[in-house]
Parts: sequence; structure tokens; C-alpha cells
Amino acid sequence: MDKVSKFLKRLSKQERLKLRTVIKSVLDGKIKDLDVKKLSGYQNIFRVRVGDMRVVFENNDGSMNLIFVGRKSDKTYKF
Repeated sequence: MDKVSKFLKRLSKQERLKLRTVIKSVLDGKIKDLDVKKLSGYQNIFRVRVGDMRVVFENNDGSMNLIFVGRKSDKTYKF
């Protein structure tokens, strides 16, 4: 089981549904209505804020790759 699936299993049903919706939107490239910010110091890496959780992804010419999904902490942006 990958890290994202393990993290999602530990969430409440409501948080899991919200986060899955955001992850699906990111992977489908539908990020216009999300709280997206480009991470400074990186060329194609962005984050989406979902409450106290973050979805960090890389955008390679429209191809979205998940890098991190989890609660925001000191280690969130260290990869």
C-alpha cells in the first residue's frame, strides 16, 4: 500500500472525500478553482491547500505527478 492510501485511510470520512476530490482534480488538470500556489525555489512544483492538509504536485507540460499528500508540518516541503 502506498503512502497516499495509508494517509487517506487514517482520515475521517469527510476529510477523505474532500482530499480525494482535490487529488482527482489535480490529476485531471482541473486546478483553476483550487487554492494553488507555486513553490518558490522550484520550477514546476505547486501545492494545493485543503484545510490543514497539503497536496504537492509537479506540472510537466500538463502531466500532473503527485509528490506529497499530508498534513502541513515542518517537513511538508522538504523533498
